[in-house]
Amino acid sequence: MRVEKKSWFERISFFFFWWPFQIMANLKRKEKLEVKDLWKLDPSYSFKSAENRFILELKNCKNQTYKYWWWSPIKQALFNTYWKRFALSAFLGFLCDSTILFQAFLLQKFLQNLESGVSTWNSVFFYLCLLALAMYMLNIADANLHNTSASLVGNLETSMIAAIYRKTLAVKNCARKDMHTGEVLNLISSDAGKISQLPYSLPRLLIGPIRLITTISMIGYVIGWSAIPGLVVMVVMLLFNGFLSSREAAGIERRSKFTDERVNLVNEMIQGIRVIKLFAWEGKFSQTINDAREKELGEMKSISTWVTFIIFLWLSNPIMISVAIFVTYAWIGHELLPSEAFTIINLTVTLSWPLFMVPNSFNRLREFEISFKRIQNYLNLEEITSDCVDNVDSGDEEIAIKVSNGEFTWKGKEEDSDLHDINIKIPKGKLVAIIGVVGSGKSSLLSAFLNEITKKSGHVTINGTVAYCSQQAWIQNCTLKENILFGKTFNENNYREVLRSCALERDLELLVNGDNTRIGPQGINLSGGQKQRVNLARACYSKADIYLLDDPLSAVDAHVGKHIFDECINGILRKKSRILVTHQLQYLPQVDHVIVMQDGKIVEQGTYKSLMASGKYFSQLMKEKTKLELKSSGGILAPEKSLSESIGEETPVEEQNEDEDEVGFEKAGVETVKAYMKGLRNWPLWALFFSFVLAYQFLMVSNDYWLYLWSSSNLNNQPNTSYYVNVFIKLKASILVVIFAKA
Repeated sequence: MRVEKKSWFERISFFFFWWPFQIMANLKRKEKLEVKDLWKLDPSYSFKSAENRFILELKNCKNQTYKYWWWSPIKQALFNTYWKRFALSAFLGFLCDSTILFQAFLLQKFLQNLESGVSTWNSVFFYLCLLALAMYMLNIADANLHNTSASLVGNLETSMIAAIYRKTLAVKNCARKDMHTGEVLNLISSDAGKISQLPYSLPRLLIGPIRLITTISMIGYVIGWSAIPGLVVMVVMLLFNGFLSSREAAGIERRSKFTDERVNLVNEMIQGIRVIKLFAWEGKFSQTINDAREKELGEMKSISTWVTFIIFLWLSNPIMISVAIFVTYAWIGHELLPSEAFTIINLTVTLSWPLFMVPNSFNRLREFEISFKRIQNYLNLEEITSDCVDNVDSGDEEIAIKVSNGEFTWKGKEEDSDLHDINIKIPKGKLVAIIGVVGSGKSSLLSAFLNEITKKSGHVTINGTVAYCSQQAWIQNCTLKENILFGKTFNENNYREVLRSCALERDLELLVNGDNTRIGPQGINLSGGQKQRVNLARACYSKADIYLLDDPLSAVDAHVGKHIFDECINGILRKKSRILVTHQLQYLPQVDHVIVMQDGKIVEQGTYKSLMASGKYFSQLMKEKTKLELKSSGGILAPEKSLSESIGEETPVEEQNEDEDEVGFEKAGVETVKAYMKGLRNWPLWALFFSFVLAYQFLMVSNDYWLYLWSSSNLNNQPNTSYYVNVFIKLKASILVVIFAKA
């Protein structure tokens, strides 16, 4: 946790990790820890701060040219934003390495002092204090390294996700065809996470080779030329580890492709679940998804196999290097002393980390490069440009929306136009209806006003702020009130007026918590009519100048629709500019202007009376609709229902248990442990695993004790080198067998 620093004492407390003691003291006194007991996050490490800094740098770097082909704007933006903290991580890594070598040097001097036979309690105490201090500084530096890296990981991931999210909002629809939803989700869930691991791998890649060179040099300083066989083994193990890591990385790359395929299939199934259920296609889709999952699991099993060998090699590195060094040292004819034996053991254990991390970091960088390219390709997709629509805010202008010679397309500019010959002038404060058959381009015309469709030619002017009510209601996973306010300041009078005009008062009466009821994901616990009315209420509460309403009456009962039209569209919004896409032709006599669309063109426009008098397409459409209504009702109109009855027929909101959001506090007792142990399956396998763990610890202790006996025999002038070497090799071989079995 990153704490807010206000004084030098708190800075020191943060560096030496004294600050958790205060939290633990609160926990002891209160018996449970709450959010208010924790210190505040440093503002510079918050999501908003990290997002703003990175996005600003990304905009500055976007149009720059770079000398090296492998460099890119996203890398430059990351460097500009976080280079200081990367440098701090590298410095802390060098500090850790220096402390480790200093600790090994102190251990050798301490043991040599004991071997000399003239050591005093003062000298012993002096070396013990230095060793304790070195260990303490190593732990402090290592903890700060992990803390810095962890906070940097969080900032990197949020920066990547923020950039992808912002791009998703701005990318043109014609560019979306090359990027499936599953691939975008993978960019967030997988690629952003891989890039965020850069603070762990990059400093280790820089520090690892230095630690290898300094450690092997230290071994050479302790035992001389006998370190060469250890160096040879180290190089071989390094190459072998690199090979295994490359196999693992290739498997991860293949698994990512299979994951993309599976996620796309699942998304397609979820989006078309109604059709799948109606045609009983569950078996076919399940089999297709299972086949994709089997491919993914096959790669995951292959990756697990390579990881097992990598772990085995990592744990066996110090064992094989120490065997090569000690056997060579004894074979040359040297007598092994405790100061040499235990210093070498300490240094060989130190070697295991860079031998594992250097090849692993190379492969992580390879994954980073792949993820960088995927995210960079997505960020390079064509965006909606603000110059396609002129947004003005002039109170003097009498025209709210004006389109001259507009040509629009959902595809590229080279493709055929979806909307063409668009010429519109919509005065301020008027109600304009857009009608036409399905697929005639009504919703596309609203998208043209919103600058969400590619403009090929023409001129679009919007005079004032815009509120949009989509045909498919968009509902947030929050309370009903928060859905309507949408981040705006609460105004009691405006809020109540919006609820009344959108016919939501009756719904609130049915709820235990009223407008504080939490709505499920995608409005799952709302009916279609309720979702559309909440969607409309959000637009009305925004107090915009222009309202684009994409068929909001289609999802509600006819009587509720009449109330919404009278009280909302022609009520509280009567002084606003309203563009209403609708199939409810009975409301057209009450609108100021009608636009008729067919095949992406405006075939007629004017007042209702003038269009009916023309005898063209519009008048024919109205006459056909009247005939169909009379035919379907048998010439008799059904009795009207009251507004409360119409709303009451809709599916009521299922109340969510508010207690689900509360945090429970309970101590883990014996029953909890028993339940956890009961959940463990395959007891013989677990017993075998723990037996290998115990055997490993026993053999490691036995190995250290044997080294003590071997080196002590040389001190007592009773060397039996061949005997000690044979037992030493057998112990190491046994340890390797147990490590492999455990891995």
